[in-house]
Amino acid sequence: MSYGADIYSMTRFTKGDSVSVHHLPRDAKLLIELPEPIQIHWILVDFQNLR
Repeated sequence: MSYGADIYSMTRFTKGDSVSVHHLPRDAKLLIELPEPIQIHWILVDFQNLR
């Protein structure tokens, strides 16, 4: 799981390809299987009506 403040920061981090999986060198040792698809979820907060 990764976190990006916005799609623009994710694009900068991945050097322009924010919707492809970027496996780390140790992923194959630590994960049961390497995921291929990614999911992008947006978390929206309404600060004006937050209680």
